[in-house]
Amino acid sequence: DSACANYGYTREEFLKMTLKDLRDPREIKHLNQIIEKNRLSKNLSFHSYSKHLKKDKSEILVENNSHRFYIDGIPYIVAVSNDITGKDQKLKKIRDTTKKLKLAEKLAKIGYWELDLENDSLFCSDQFLSIHGIKNKDFKLEKKTFLKMIYPADRDKYSKEIEQIISGVKGNDLEYRIVLEDGSIKWVHSRSKVIKKANGKIIRVKGTLQDITAKKLAHEELAKSESRYKGLLQSQTNYFVRIGMDGNYSFCNNKFIEEFGWAFPDNNPIGKSAFIDVKEHHHKKLLEIGEK
Repeated sequence: DSACANYGYTREEFLKMTLKDLRDPREIKHLNQIIEKNRLSKNLSFHSYSKHLKKDKSEILVENNSHRFYIDGIPYIVAVSNDITGKDQKLKKIRDTTKKLKLAEKLAKIGYWELDLENDSLFCSDQFLSIHGIKNKDFKLEKKTFLKMIYPADRDKYSKEIEQIISGVKGNDLEYRIVLEDGSIKWVHSRSKVIKKANGKIIRVKGTLQDITAKKLAHEELAKSESRYKGLLQSQTNYFVRIGMDGNYSFCNNKFIEEFGWAFPDNNPIGKSAFIDVKEHHHKKLLEIGEK
């Protein structure tokens, strides 16, 4: 009854059909090869996947399990075909989603990790391993090995952070350095959260790890450049100031502060109005310059 309902045939129609009637005519040759191979095989059980046609000619994917037995020396085969079309479509969606997630991980340089506290096991995504310079995707990263990969000066900070996470004190949001096998150093940003049972017991910690080396080096270079720039300005005998859109000083070199600092509270012009040390009859002119 289940087969009749699924394929759309009546029982009488089914009993007049052969296996070939359920297959696409283009696959008959392949079907004959499978039948001959199974006939010559010494195996008693067979497993395969194939595409069947319903009465309305729509196609379904089925999983076949068959068993050969003998009665009075005559071979018989009993087979069960299970429609897995929906299951296969879901698996394809999962595989497609997994591919997209892996691509997103690679582009964003973000890896995923999960620590199972009950089984004391650590799962790491391919991108997580790639960030650490591990090319072997079958490599099993253990906690001890992982800690050794953290830059020595950052290990204590990281260990204390993990202890607080596992104890449920807080989530993890930490930047630290790792050392690759070739001796190179990377900056990474780790974020994580804990998973608890209904009774409040923490059973897992899962999180992401992002390679922020380029960003970190860019910030360091920018800081160095700004430091050199400020050093150059501070060494000048001329006045150098920067006034924000709010009309307040955001930077003044030492020469300016030496000459005009007395006009500001605490001898500090930063954050104070630029009009304080300008004669009142020049205020209008200064506003006109600012509007331009």
